[in-house]
Amino acid sequence: MKRFAKEVPAIRKIICLFLSGLIVFTAGCGAEPCHCDPDAEQLMKNERVIYSRSLSPDSGFGDYWKRFHEPLLTERKVESYRFSVVVLLADFLKIYRIDRSSRNYQLQIKTYAVSTTVSYRADSLVSWVSTRLSKDQWESISSAIEQSCFWTMTTDIAADDGYLDGSGWMIEGYRHDKNCTDKNYHVVHRNSPQVTEGTADFLKICDQFIALDSLNVRSFLNE
Repeated sequence: MKRFAKEVPAIRKIICLFLSGLIVFTAGCGAEPCHCDPDAEQLMKNERVIYSRSLSPDSGFGDYWKRFHEPLLTERKVESYRFSVVVLLADFLKIYRIDRSSRNYQLQIKTYAVSTTVSYRADSLVSWVSTRLSKDQWESISSAIEQSCFWTMTTDIAADDGYLDGSGWMIEGYRHDKNCTDKNYHVVHRNSPQVTEGTADFLKICDQFIALDSLNVRSFLNE
């Protein structure tokens, strides 16, 4: 009996250590830890904006991307990121999309002549490049996305000066495993983004996509 009484504290200690380890393990099985300190109120605003745009295939974003033979990222079922920039004054749209399936990395670059006066109608496909990415290229972009806190960025920011150069920039992201916001999908849109405190990180991601193309989209903004 005395021996059992001495063993009880030891047994309790083992159980406590086991439960502590279990808690740590299960915590690591959920959403990734976030180094970007997400603001709960802002995340709710983002969700409302995204929901209002509709992610169904036949309306909202789905209808928009269908005009350019592009999928909804939420329908892709693979990790995907898409950067697009429309230059209103030049009736020009550029789309960059990268996908990862297992160990395969794919890049699509499309250039469209668009009619911005008729609901962004796709007038013609100017060019379409489809090629493989290297692992290093993929990791360079995905690292920029994570380090720039893309998943917690404000979806929309109203520009006081409107479309300064007549351009709209948008980045979308989708992945199976939920990030620190507990979401699989996010989109960030900026009108005529300038290098300021609020857009510098956003533009860092954009530049990673632009670097994949021999025709630098920024040349169209400087004409």
